[in-house]
Amino acid sequence: MMESDERSARASVYAEKLARMIRVRTVQEPGNARSFEDFHALLEELFPAVFERCELKMFGSDGGSLLFCWRSACADEEKQPALLLMSHQDVVDAEGPWTHEPFGGEVAEGRVWGRGALDIKGNLLCILQALEELIEAGFSPTFDIYVASSDCEEIGGNDLVPSYLKEQQVDIDLLVDEGPCVVRGEDGSLIAQVAVAEKGQAIFKCSAFGPGGHAMNVGKNTPLVRLGAFMAEVDAANLFEGDARPDLLDASGTTVAFTMAGASSVPNVVPREAWAVCDVRLAPGRTAESAREALETIAKRHDVVVTLDKSTPPSPVSGTSGHAYAQVERAISSVYPGAEPRAVLLSGGTDTKHFTEVAPCCIRFTPMLFSAEQTATIHGIDENIDCAALPFGVDFFKTLIEDRMSR
Repeated sequence: MMESDERSARASVYAEKLARMIRVRTVQEPGNARSFEDFHALLEELFPAVFERCELKMFGSDGGSLLFCWRSACADEEKQPALLLMSHQDVVDAEGPWTHEPFGGEVAEGRVWGRGALDIKGNLLCILQALEELIEAGFSPTFDIYVASSDCEEIGGNDLVPSYLKEQQVDIDLLVDEGPCVVRGEDGSLIAQVAVAEKGQAIFKCSAFGPGGHAMNVGKNTPLVRLGAFMAEVDAANLFEGDARPDLLDASGTTVAFTMAGASSVPNVVPREAWAVCDVRLAPGRTAESAREALETIAKRHDVVVTLDKSTPPSPVSGTSGHAYAQVERAISSVYPGAEPRAVLLSGGTDTKHFTEVAPCCIRFTPMLFSAEQTATIHGIDENIDCAALPFGVDFFKTLIEDRMSR
């Protein structure tokens, strides 16, 4: 009971801190640099020990991306490899009919409501709060602890911080960034989904061309019709059946989604070009070029041209048998007794893709329990997190840091 009361008290404190973080509208858009400055000032107010004890470097034209370093007092030859924790500051904008104001940071019904609660200010809170409490308790690490927090993850991120770490030849053996969370299985058991890789992305423009003309004079098989037939066949086909990874919990392998389209701008003109954007998420082993070739096998039948716009390759797959991954498993077991860690493949993208040359083991994991209903609100309406989930996130990062000291 005492432990439950203590955790409940902590949850209230953490929830109010997160609510204040949500109230700063850190959307990466022109003219909004001041919001990030305000957010940095708030972080310094909420986590004074971190700002006092850790070195801070700022990157980018507006200094929006942050890199904290809690230096070990050990001599260089006695230090263990460094730990890198990551969580970004920026959020996507909020539209639609929210029950609670998206940037109101309301605490209600046992939850914190607002954009960024799950993606990913809640995780940033847990990381900085863990350091704050360890510093206040007089903890002295035998390894350097870095915390990287970019201001532009939602628009692709940047390589400024990883380039600096490579320049400085920082020896990092474990990176932990945002990723899948802890969920309940059908039998009520806890499953900790630990992403050891993330898919790449290839954006293609698919175009069908024709002479165009007035709608009353044009015949069959126009660009829009051919493009539609092409999209329907791609959607029905299983082009990348062999891309699923049996060693990772992701049955989908490489996926294809049509996301944007355009044709004529008026109703009585047949377009000379009909186009659609195709977003392909590349499983490890798949390249943008091999994806283009697969799409073209169908495109040629419909006289459609497939052009690669931009791409990011899949990340390397971090091994699950090494000591770095074992540290994550032990922290999970300590904070969530009986939970089953499962290695998965992340379909979305994170800032980690810029850091794979910096750390040999890159883990994407958000150490809090989310319901399926809550996960569906990420980038959606009524994003929220349980107040009760926050102490578990803080304890995970504290345990991860403390456990490294005993090994």
